[in-house]
Amino acid sequence: MNEIVRMLAYGKHVAKLMAKSGNISWDDDSQTIQFKSIRLMMRSFKEFIHDVIDSAELLLHNELLFGVRKILPINLNKLCDRMTETKRGFSIMDELSNGLRGGYRYMLDLVKLATPDKRLLKADDEWDRKRVLEYLGKKERFLELLMLAMHMTGGQPARGSELGSIKFRNSMLTTRNVFVIGGNVFYVTEYHKARAATNYSHHVVRYLPSTVGRLLITFISFIRPFTDMLYNQITFKDKGSDGDYVFSSEDKSESCWDGKKLAHVLERESMARLGFQLNISSYRHIVIGIAKEHLRNIAGYFDWDDAECDKFLSHDKDIVVYAWQTGHQRATNVSTYGLDKAYPGNLQPELLRQYLRISRVWHGWIGLLEPGVYCELGEKCDRGVNKVLQSPQRKRQNIDKESSINPQKRQRTGECDLQMSPASRKIMEMQNELQSLLEYRKEERALRERYNM
Repeated sequence: MNEIVRMLAYGKHVAKLMAKSGNISWDDDSQTIQFKSIRLMMRSFKEFIHDVIDSAELLLHNELLFGVRKILPINLNKLCDRMTETKRGFSIMDELSNGLRGGYRYMLDLVKLATPDKRLLKADDEWDRKRVLEYLGKKERFLELLMLAMHMTGGQPARGSELGSIKFRNSMLTTRNVFVIGGNVFYVTEYHKARAATNYSHHVVRYLPSTVGRLLITFISFIRPFTDMLYNQITFKDKGSDGDYVFSSEDKSESCWDGKKLAHVLERESMARLGFQLNISSYRHIVIGIAKEHLRNIAGYFDWDDAECDKFLSHDKDIVVYAWQTGHQRATNVSTYGLDKAYPGNLQPELLRQYLRISRVWHGWIGLLEPGVYCELGEKCDRGVNKVLQSPQRKRQNIDKESSINPQKRQRTGECDLQMSPASRKIMEMQNELQSLLEYRKEERALRERYNM
């Protein structure tokens, strides 16, 4: 068994060292991406996202709200929320100042104002079973589009299992992960691909554009409680609760939709709107490729070399120096000292600001960043939006230009001089070999802990 674990650790180490073959290419103008057999123009990609959101809005206002109210009285900037409230059953609707309680009663008043072709009530004020079932079908269609819109607009894409696990209300065992802070709607997931092996996960925060955020809050505040009441009325089944998940069906409200549901919706909508199918994997490759090519503000987060990513993150020198002055590293400063009690320990404002900035860069590129929305926790981002929309030059062109104009730049910026002495080169090679050995030992130790050896 020891030999098996050792070989597994060695194989995992070798797999990390081996470079994977590329699967994405760009046209010269960086406006068309090729992934395997998929060829996608950036303009078409952005139109696809906007079409999905527009369809969801039309379905909400014309069908689910009966065409009576174009916009519900929801002002995201005025909503209050408490991230640290753990009471079972608590949600943003329970904040009295938000005025979101009793959403189904608001919908009952709306039903009476609907035109005859959309009314769910008969002349004797009994529910029209056929129309109610059609209404529930439209609600599920809207929920599918909302799920896809959140997947495509929250920044770098989540996996289907992450998105399905979103809760808008605290349950008995876990707290909700949809919040509205400073006018920004976001959801939090705990996920790591290697969690089964390392028993470690981290918090991932994805902020939504204001348009999609309003759709989400409207749904959980008004449409969801109303459809739950309708389902109980026409089926004569009192479920007691409509569940705590955002994405679930009436008949199985305690079970969330899984990744297969998101994959089905993405494939269906991409075929209808783009003419070819995008699955979860191809979409992730394409979006990350777009971030590397077009979004210079966040491209450093996707560098394969952790040292390069750390260098990218260290541009804000003041934050690092503040930590040094207190006698510890920045990670300790962020996770231990001066924690804001209004936020969970693992989701302090500093981390939320980083995620908000990344999400807003993506919103700006796809054309969904509204003037006046908040980039920071309390700071508007009207300024600098145009800078986000500018596509950078190709990386290779930048390197060649810098090298030809100023060959001394590498020395001034502190980068390694390629004309180093043989002794220095030997020391560097020894350091690289030592680093590889340490990584190998770390992988072996993780596997031993996993199998209790």
